[in-house]
Amino acid sequence: RVVAWPVLPFFSRMLRGVVVDGRLGADWVRESARVVAPMSRVVVVHAPEGVAGTLREGGLDVLASEAETVVAARG
Repeated sequence: RVVAWPVLPFFSRMLRGVVVDGRLGADWVRESARVVAPMSRVVVVHAPEGVAGTLREGGLDVLASEAETVVAARG
């Protein structure tokens, strides 16, 4: 568990996976997309409407979207 604000303390495209709570807002979803490495995934739980678009804007491909969970990967 990491607590940070306003950005995650990691270099871009460094982490193999990120899980983020969508209730924290679009900025955190964008930040998760920034730090995830190629061939790695971001999972958004409690995902609000439009989060799939935010992940796509961050360069990720949405792999699954169900109820309040979205999974995306950097290709």
